[in-house]
Amino acid sequence: MNFLELVSFKYSSKFRFIMSKITFISTYPPIMCGIGNYLRDITAWFKPEDYQILTFKKSKALKYTSEEELLNTKDIIPYNAPLKAINEINKVSKDSVIWIQHEFGIWHKQEEFIELVKKIKSKKIITLHTMHFQSDETAYGLKEREYKFLEQILPLVDAITVFSDGVYYAIKGAFPQYKNKIIEIRHGCKIYPDITRKLAKYSLTGFLLSSQHLSKNLKKQIETLSKIIYNKNVKLIGNFGFINFGKGSETIYLLRDELEKSLPKKRIISLYIGCIRNPKDTKQVEYLKSLKKFHDGKKNFFINLYVPEVIFPALLKAFDAYVFWPKGATQSGRMADLQGAGACIVGKNLEGIGETLKISGCPVINSYAGLLHSLKQILSRPNYQRWVEKEAKNYAKKFKWKTQAKKHLILGNSLLKDKKRLPLLDQGYANYLYEARFKEVKTPKTNKEEL
Repeated sequence: MNFLELVSFKYSSKFRFIMSKITFISTYPPIMCGIGNYLRDITAWFKPEDYQILTFKKSKALKYTSEEELLNTKDIIPYNAPLKAINEINKVSKDSVIWIQHEFGIWHKQEEFIELVKKIKSKKIITLHTMHFQSDETAYGLKEREYKFLEQILPLVDAITVFSDGVYYAIKGAFPQYKNKIIEIRHGCKIYPDITRKLAKYSLTGFLLSSQHLSKNLKKQIETLSKIIYNKNVKLIGNFGFINFGKGSETIYLLRDELEKSLPKKRIISLYIGCIRNPKDTKQVEYLKSLKKFHDGKKNFFINLYVPEVIFPALLKAFDAYVFWPKGATQSGRMADLQGAGACIVGKNLEGIGETLKISGCPVINSYAGLLHSLKQILSRPNYQRWVEKEAKNYAKKFKWKTQAKKHLILGNSLLKDKKRLPLLDQGYANYLYEARFKEVKTPKTNKEEL
């Protein structure tokens, strides 16, 4: 099997479900955005005649997208003035359900977004990608701006969808009069082919060495790493993806020395691969510089490189443990990818990340000391590591994209048929984590040892 055969992955068949058209409003590839990828993975299981996507105007990037991908996509919305597209939105979405993907970074002018929703004539659903339920800004766990946004938007829409029971209970507690509009559809997972960690590590180093964007010195360091990385006593920890201060990626480097001291027979390598989205974002540029300082080319590696999806099937299994230790979080599309690959994931007990880890049986940690202990157990006990991987893959199979796409269609069809009661989809998987009324649940206190 050559390198390209190893990392290529396609769906062999697609889910089919007959219904009227859903009109999605969202970012969409080639725009680099996790929400756009989320929508792409849902609609991959739809018939072309059952949906269309209205997205933001895409300048030169449009030419890199195939005609097939653009078949159901209309880039008609000016990014800085979405209201200018309202007449065309209403024209092309007649007799369909409008389904908007929302996060505050995309719809940064809140009042204009509210006005856009008001003027949409069709039935409306909004998926809320970045809602919190452990914030201390309100009594319900929502952030203050989220509470104010929901206060305005809930009367205007027919349904909202959320990713976790925590967010479901937070919104229900804050706005009980709209409880029947709140629907939970958990984030979907792509199921990746099973490959061995040794083969995944081989593909990872092959990808890095074949890159045209790395210096000769860095490639020499990777060549040296590639000679030892397959040794069973060499353990690789870290993560990959877009760099953001809130992800707390520096944790893997701070952990490494302490882990190696407690596991004297193991050699621990820390690695992060990624780049910042916006080179003009000064805060992220400074954070990028701080991560580069950890790189020593021997035990700590930081590689400033964009990671294309073609390498995902290998990269998702190459690490012995993937660490999620964010300063702030909601849910995570990257974690969903890792679960679909059957990766070994360890993460913080925080928001949607924590809830997902608990449901899937992966280690979920409250403190830095607990994180060290959990990683020590995983890296020294292969059977435990395999058990964590199996649990992650089982979760992914339960919430694979094919299944989650069907739930979107069921909800859209319910609104088109004017059903009085919307379907109960994913709500309840984490009921045991919460009391009946969310406002009675106390937000966990921050442990002094947490980063």
